[in-house]
Amino acid sequence: MTAERSSFVFCGPLACFTVTAIVDTGSDRSVVPSDIAAQLGLPLGEEQLVNTGGGPVVWNKSKMSAGLPYQPVFEVDAWIGPAGDEPTLGADALRILGFKLVPPTMFTPGELEDHGIPVPDSAMTLSRGGPRDFAGAATAFDGGSAEARMAVCRSCSYRGTVLGVETCTVCHCALALKTRIAGSSCPMGRW
Repeated sequence: MTAERSSFVFCGPLACFTVTAIVDTGSDRSVVPSDIAAQLGLPLGEEQLVNTGGGPVVWNKSKMSAGLPYQPVFEVDAWIGPAGDEPTLGADALRILGFKLVPPTMFTPGELEDHGIPVPDSAMTLSRGGPRDFAGAATAFDGGSAEARMAVCRSCSYRGTVLGVETCTVCHCALALKTRIAGSSCPMGRW
């Protein structure tokens, strides 16, 4: 199986930032390395001993918000693994983010692609257009413009939180990110 990587937004109570993560349709679990989990402020939950190629490792269950850059974020389950491991989004999180996992079929790759279903070399594919890398898709505002937008959002009745991350309850975007993107706009027309 070929490991595919894409950019995703990971959010926790302390921070929200973009990471490059492995898209692992062969596993239900999403894994966040402990060094990234600490930066996000993810709480440690239930422990589980996991046997890996390097021997047994203790993982902690947690929750975080995740999404595609410049898109809504949603609460997903995550396992906190060893520091330095690669972040991974598993099938459960991908489904929550709106991807439909398509198992191998008797159709040829060409027939699947004719119906808009991308076919990488992996055992399963994502049919929402596949993992996309949004690096460079938008330019960032300077601090003053972003702060003005954030002030409007913080006074808005549609402001909510998901795991301590300020979000818009209309579009579900992480406000700390959306307010800094020059091409973004408020779904209620307030900026």
